[in-house]
Amino acid sequence: MAITSNRKQQGLTLSDRLWWASVLLGFDDPKIRTAQLKFSRAGLNQVAKTGFNETLTDVEHAAEPTTDNLVPLMVLEPDEPRWQSWALRFAPLMRDVWTGRNARGQLQFKSFYYSDREVSPSPQRALDVIANVGAINPTLLAWQRTGDAGFGALVTAWLDTWVDATARAENGKPGGVLPAAIRWPDGQSALAGRNWWEPVVRGGFMHSYCLWPSVITELTDAMVVAYVI
Repeated sequence: MAITSNRKQQGLTLSDRLWWASVLLGFDDPKIRTAQLKFSRAGLNQVAKTGFNETLTDVEHAAEPTTDNLVPLMVLEPDEPRWQSWALRFAPLMRDVWTGRNARGQLQFKSFYYSDREVSPSPQRALDVIANVGAINPTLLAWQRTGDAGFGALVTAWLDTWVDATARAENGKPGGVLPAAIRWPDGQSALAGRNWWEPVVRGGFMHSYCLWPSVITELTDAMVVAYVI
């Protein structure tokens, strides 16, 4: 009770209290395990009809029902084929809906706002941001386990786009530094104003989430996984 009270006083949200990875992976607490399984299964029920969020919204919120729930289920129930199959369903979505070939001929996400059937047509949202990796985190885990060749070719082509953009010095970004975003469809390191590390204008929705380095370790982890495989 005291811990909960202190967290409330500090202004922590529900999502801040859901980072159970150290408990789930480091210990085998039956109560915590049961709670996480119940929570994650219920969360997936939100998107059971289509398999992914059917509301057009930013990647953080579009991916939450699947990534935040599938990954724990895949870890806690590794022999349950439903979770792995579900995760691999995102490969066709990535190929046919979310990504395309930019003006440089490279594969990239066309936006950071999308759903199970469309991407946002807004030019201000026509960005491949670091956080887009969050939509395919479960698929990356499934790829590690299955070596699925179709997804492997798709995701490595996308990561190669980021490697190429990293190598270039462009729009004020130094060469060798991961960009905050890659603009669609010209494939350039994006900037909303004068700063390459701010792909969304200051005060704009998702500005702080897309602000470099954003969730850079998720993207670099994906690169490590691709390298190892």
